[in-house]
Formats: sequence, C-alpha cells, structure tokens
Amino acid sequence: MMENKIKQEEQKVTLLTKETKLALDRKENYLIAEEDGKYSFSIKDKTLLYLFNKGHNLDLTFSLSEKADFTLSFACISDHDCKVNLRVYHETSHTKSEVSCHGLSTNQTLTFAIEGYVPKYKKGCICNQKSMIHNLKKGKGEIDPDLYIEEFDVTANHSAFVGPLEEEKIFYLNTKGIPTKMATQLLLKSFLLGTSQNQIYNQEIERDLEKTIY
Repeated sequence: MMENKIKQEEQKVTLLTKETKLALDRKENYLIAEEDGKYSFSIKDKTLLYLFNKGHNLDLTFSLSEKADFTLSFACISDHDCKVNLRVYHETSHTKSEVSCHGLSTNQTLTFAIEGYVPKYKKGCICNQKSMIHNLKKGKGEIDPDLYIEEFDVTANHSAFVGPLEEEKIFYLNTKGIPTKMATQLLLKSFLLGTSQNQIYNQEIERDLEKTIY
C-alpha cells in the first residue's frame, strides 16, 4: 500500500489554470500551463520544477529565500504569437537557480524574456540561465536574457540560441535508418522532455509534439 502511494505521488501533475501564488514544497514538481496567466512561486528549499506550457502567454515569478536551490526545466510548444516572461529573485544569500527554457515555435513568434535578480549584499548566490528555441515550419523565436546583479560575490551566466535543429544530428539518425520526420520527432522529444521521468507529464508533451509535427 505504501509503495502504491509513493508511485502516485511521483506521478502527480498540477494544472495551472488561473492566476495564483504557489509554494513549491515538494522536492520534485510537475506543472502544465493550460491557459494564459500570471503565477508567483515561493521557493525555500532544494526544488526541481518541470513546467510545460501549451503555447500560452505566461508571467512567471520565482522568489528564492532561506535554503533555496532551484532547478527549472521549462518546455513550450507554440503555433502562434506567444510570450513568456520569467523572473527569478534571489532574496537571501547563498541561494541558487539553474533555469533551462526550451521552446518549439511552428508558426509566428515565440518569445522568452528571462530575468535574474541578485540585489546588493546577497552574497554567494548562483544565478544561471540556458535558453533555446527551435524553429519548425514558419516559426520564429526571440530570446531576451537579462541578469541584474548588484553584488560582486555572485556566479551568474546566461546563454541563448534560436534556430532550427542541427542538420548533422538528423543526418546521423538518417544513417541509422531513421526517416527524417521520425528523427526530427525523436530529437524534439528529447529536447522538450529533458530528464523528466513522469509518465503523465511526458505523455502530454509527446501528444502535443506529435500533433505539431504531423
């Protein structure tokens, strides 16, 4: 009975359907954004968050305090103009954020505006961003990464890439007998899922991806 309960907890996925404030009190969290919205998250401990956005305009704020060690794996599939604003505030010293944003744009423009804040006297913080948008069909992508760092004793980095899938990777899979369309789907699946092991969360992304490609 206890084993089943643990498995159910591991598979839990929360739907974001309205503007709200959330305290992430689980070590591993899975969220899916079902509509446009403004969301605020409070993080005070070691926390891993997987968040899938189904092409909605989102305004996301993450406030880190106490012993926050925050890792975000954000995925988005969009077939229309869509903008995601994402801010991370380091409210106390020695907090850590590792933000990874992966997007797939198939029509019009997908925009990521990502900001990291470390105020003065908040020492020993780590504030990192990695953002990537792949274009498919007529899709376009824009990434606006910003770091607002007022303290010297901080590690802060950002990287951004917008463009199609690498042809070399597709060609490699072609040499293994995998057709281009299937190779594209496999690469994008890995790109969007990241390291997620949650079956419910993964299936949502896989369904949306399959509809997008075919």
